[in-house]
Amino acid sequence: MGLSTDDGKQFDSPDAATIPPVPIFLITNTMDTDFKSNVPIPKLAVMTLTKTKENVMATTAVPSKTNESLVATTTTIPESSSAPALACKGSAEYELIFEALWSKERQPNAYIDGAHFSPIIGASHNSKYKMWGPGLNATKGVKVVAEKG
Repeated sequence: MGLSTDDGKQFDSPDAATIPPVPIFLITNTMDTDFKSNVPIPKLAVMTLTKTKENVMATTAVPSKTNESLVATTTTIPESSSAPALACKGSAEYELIFEALWSKERQPNAYIDGAHFSPIIGASHNSKYKMWGPGLNATKGVKVVAEKG
């Protein structure tokens, strides 16, 4: 079961747990929150992630010449390639640019002096793992980031 985070409709709501916990959901301009407005919520930030270097040994499935089964082979994918692989070993480097757009001018009803974005963290995982998302309950890690930044 997921953990609750702070309950309340505004950023400065008291530190009270949501009981019972509710799944994570997307806040929209039609909900009774600090973002309520007759226009969509302006972007709060833009994050751009660019792969700058890749050195990958990929295992891909290719048809065998002797039968119809698939045989795994190892192929080196050059840096310029974007070909998908079933499994990868190697390394890659990325550049991350984070531009905060949350301001008193852009979100006049939903801005608190001194408010900030939590430090950016990263993790690698396979495509089946979900760290958080709409409809999922908050994990202990999501709760800590949401409440403490």
